[in-house]
Amino acid sequence: MSATNSPDNLVLPPHAHDRDRVVITSTSNKPVHIDSLNINNPSAMQVEAGDKYELMYLKQNSKWEVMSAPQSHYSAKQLSDARVPPLTKPKTIIDVNTKDWGHPLKLPASAVPGSRVIVRSKSEQPFTINASSDHLIRPNEIIAFKADEKGKLNKETVTIDLLLLYSDKARERLGAEKMVSRLTEGLHLTNEALENSGANFRFRSTAIKEVKAAPSWTKLIHPLAALREDPGIQNSRNTLKADGIYYEGTENNYAGQAYLKASARNMVAVGSIDAPTIVMRHELGHNMGVEHGGASTSFDQGYTPFKTIMGGNGIPYYSTPHRYTPDGEPLGVENKIDAVRTMNAFSSRVAAYR
Repeated sequence: MSATNSPDNLVLPPHAHDRDRVVITSTSNKPVHIDSLNINNPSAMQVEAGDKYELMYLKQNSKWEVMSAPQSHYSAKQLSDARVPPLTKPKTIIDVNTKDWGHPLKLPASAVPGSRVIVRSKSEQPFTINASSDHLIRPNEIIAFKADEKGKLNKETVTIDLLLLYSDKARERLGAEKMVSRLTEGLHLTNEALENSGANFRFRSTAIKEVKAAPSWTKLIHPLAALREDPGIQNSRNTLKADGIYYEGTENNYAGQAYLKASARNMVAVGSIDAPTIVMRHELGHNMGVEHGGASTSFDQGYTPFKTIMGGNGIPYYSTPHRYTPDGEPLGVENKIDAVRTMNAFSSRVAAYR
């Protein structure tokens, strides 16, 4: 679209061939609204200069699926009176990076149903988010909100708190700064995958600490079992109200190990520093109840053909029939392969462990 041919409203056709694509771009300064009619999972969709939307018609839904869309992105410092502007894109991200954020963050009173706001806090202090009700967001926490059918923004996610640990032997090999960086990156990649996949929870780091590796820890199963019982670690976990533990060390018989569908006592996962940081998202998937692709007779498994996180860990998605490859293939099978369904049903229970 250009300045000379921009309509006020754009409506996609009600029918098309399976996997037909529509790409919408604009060079016009005049905003154009994409109507939600005929679109699956609609939300605010406004096209402005430089924007690009890509949609694909999926016969299985008889709807257009949004494959990619622009996002609105703000730093809290940019917001006048800490007020988020009206939502014009499917997803609006707010980053809070100040050391002492003391103002309530005000989300719009109403939004196009389906629109989402994600608040990511690196503030050293907790602060309040004003939405349909007030929510306290803590340091290192990510909270997502979604507009309901009445346009009210409601909290969409729960938070699972983790105590992140690395061994003294790992620090001796890589240095403390590198270990903190590895664990921080692993957590970021895990939360990125949860967002991509439509999960209803995010992980938060309560602290990153060094732990002394026992001489008997030669395999990952050893710290996996021992960290459940260690009095010092459990005291830290209780003080920090950490729902679970993730550990990295020099033990390298596997890339990682974890307890499956972990109880409060067993909410522990471990990884090796010889493995990539994407191991964290895989092992925490086990904690949340998901098995490898083909290892379950139920839907609680990864999808091996597309190497989802629990089926090869090749792409940043957990299996779900509600997300798609660029070619329009679903990343799961309804009632047969759906890691996100499994984790979503378990997340509130885990978030209440501490």
